[in-house]
Amino acid sequence: MGVVKKFNGLIGRRKDIKREEIKTLINAAVEQEQFKLAARLTNVLESNPDDDVFRFRKNTIPAIDTVPKSFLKCLDCEQDSDNESIGLGKAVSPDEIYQMITDRMIEKIREANTPRYVQKWDGKVYGKGYLLPFNFVSKKIYRGINRYLLTDFEPLKNPFYLTFKQIEELGGKLKKGSIGIPVVYFTELYKYYNPTTKVDIGSYNLKKFIALLEENRSNIPEFKAGLSPQQIANNNKLPILKYYKVFNGKDVEGIDFDLDNFKHGYIENELPATEEHKMPIAEAIIKAYPSPQPKLGFGGNRAYYSPTSDRIQMPHIVDFETSQDYYRTLFHEYGHSTGYSKRLDRDLTGRKGSKKYAFEELIAEFTATFLSAEAGILWHTNKNHPAYLKSWNTALTHLQDDNRFLMRAATKAQAAADYVLEYNKSGEPKYFNDLKKIAKEKEAKEKKEKAAKAKSKKVLKPTPATTRKKQPSKSEQLNLFGLNGNKKRSVLNGVAAEPQQLITIPEVIQPPVIEPSTKNPRVLNIGAAANEVPAEFYTVAGEVGKFLQAVERKPEHSVVITMDGEQGAGKTTTLYKFMNAFATPGNRCLFISGEEHPASSLAKEKVNKYLTPAAQSNIDTVADVKDTQDLYSLVKDYEVIFIDSWQKLVRMVGTIHLDEDLRKKFNGKVFVIIFQQTTTGRTKGGAEVVFDGDIIIKMVKEPRFADNYAYFDKNRYTKVPIETIRYNIASGTIYNPIEPETESEAEPVATDIEELNFEVI
Repeated sequence: MGVVKKFNGLIGRRKDIKREEIKTLINAAVEQEQFKLAARLTNVLESNPDDDVFRFRKNTIPAIDTVPKSFLKCLDCEQDSDNESIGLGKAVSPDEIYQMITDRMIEKIREANTPRYVQKWDGKVYGKGYLLPFNFVSKKIYRGINRYLLTDFEPLKNPFYLTFKQIEELGGKLKKGSIGIPVVYFTELYKYYNPTTKVDIGSYNLKKFIALLEENRSNIPEFKAGLSPQQIANNNKLPILKYYKVFNGKDVEGIDFDLDNFKHGYIENELPATEEHKMPIAEAIIKAYPSPQPKLGFGGNRAYYSPTSDRIQMPHIVDFETSQDYYRTLFHEYGHSTGYSKRLDRDLTGRKGSKKYAFEELIAEFTATFLSAEAGILWHTNKNHPAYLKSWNTALTHLQDDNRFLMRAATKAQAAADYVLEYNKSGEPKYFNDLKKIAKEKEAKEKKEKAAKAKSKKVLKPTPATTRKKQPSKSEQLNLFGLNGNKKRSVLNGVAAEPQQLITIPEVIQPPVIEPSTKNPRVLNIGAAANEVPAEFYTVAGEVGKFLQAVERKPEHSVVITMDGEQGAGKTTTLYKFMNAFATPGNRCLFISGEEHPASSLAKEKVNKYLTPAAQSNIDTVADVKDTQDLYSLVKDYEVIFIDSWQKLVRMVGTIHLDEDLRKKFNGKVFVIIFQQTTTGRTKGGAEVVFDGDIIIKMVKEPRFADNYAYFDKNRYTKVPIETIRYNIASGTIYNPIEPETESEAEPVATDIEELNFEVI
């Protein structure tokens, strides 16, 4: 409960109020930035130094709950209409608004963490849509807590919001059954009260308030002191918290939102985490971080900020499952770094489990959200709701106990994001400077390439049979300002942005086709066969991708990966981690779970432990296969098929041959299959079956499971000597067993504000 509500609840009570209780109220009023109430209560105590017991009579003027000054930067100010003088006892109090915000967020956190949560957004894997909510009339981005109230932890199909009145004024129509969403703002109340002269006037309208002052001029001492009506009004201006409801553009008919030409904050599917997939806007934001910048180090599997050394430590980008995941984590740590004593100077001394720690974690998550949305990154990330909301979960108790906790965190985070983005007088963030420079360099390069291309076309005139033009993919289109092929100029934070230019791929001139010496249609010239279809490889995330190195999507036939090892070596654990790595980038996977039924508690435990929600959305499973025809009908719809185990599959379908019935029967697929070992270490089913695989992985059981590892007995696609790479099954990391381990960097002395270790799965 807010201190103003507590104080007003004391008015008219017959129960005595002790001096110590009033002192407690004063401290709470100062903490909640209700300084007028604090001054009023302090005056009561100072005016009655010998009294220890007090009562507030029924005619005591109630206090007004004003918006704390620190909140104002993350709320919009809007002028309310004023048809009458403002009294007290409004239908919805500020305390109720804070509670509404808190209840709504708690509901969303709990909903997101339920096992029955269903992913709501569109897109193949991670979704597409808008991350930033906008006021359609002003085109201003909603700030602070309103971003969360309006996005509901998911991308928006339409980023624009309007009030019912605005919809009517623009000639639109609200769809039946549409639900409004609350937007919090503050308005300015001009309120004058003098207990001696009994003047009590107020209005939201400045002109009306000045008129009321003039009417009561003789009873207002400030006039006699020489103050003007405007000065008196400025000295008695109170920010009042309010809310109204807005409706999303998707629920409105008859208004052209022109979304084709508005792509600020628009995101599409996420990219695998590789150096070449570094994101221009996110990199520009990091580069533009105000000086002094925190030190930034890479390596290891931990992501944290150390306040004592002002250092951010991050795993390498390739250790993450997506580029967006890397940047969201990095933005979280940059959020912590803004609290450093030479920057915004927040209290970073909280220990894990404390309210201080939960508050700082919430600030960092809010900041990561704001910066990620600015960069066009899906801030849910492939960790999805449960993992993403760990910091929120630790704050749940504090949210329930303190309904202003969330608002304070959002306000601090907005200040942190504003600090990082460093807006100029025109409202442009500092990183725009680098983007504009990149855009100019890109435009100049494209003009040069276009001229060279035009010149080469005059010299080389290849026939259609000997040329091949590769169209640019979406990932090859540089989209600095979030615009996509628009014909008009679009407004970005009030700045006109030029239409996007696509990066074009120069024409590739292929060597002339040489006909083979035979007429047999199955025979091709070796050069023609090699150039007929460019090689294509599967995207495999994280350490598994680095371990496998390359997995080809063959134009003819498929790739077989086999795993075998003795009992307890970790075959099933490895299989699940491989599933996660293949499914995360969007490959459609089928898991034939012959050893454990998918509904069993053991299977459920592994799913929750090893598979991210994003990966789970791309994996289907089946426990029973009737026969080979049933197997074929199941396999045809998937890209990657995991089988645990070969022996169980043979028992279900009968005689089956790895090479003829799987590897050569299907094109472009990957089969990952577990084989059992006999007590003597031989592979069950015959060694010749395993040797049909393209990649043969052996599991080694050590005395401690933490030391179990996998190595290649064969890898047709290896880029390094196979004896120089191993995969630790427990940690899911690769290492070189030949090179001695170098001494790791010493841990930072203090990591009070440290994010949970980032584990590469």
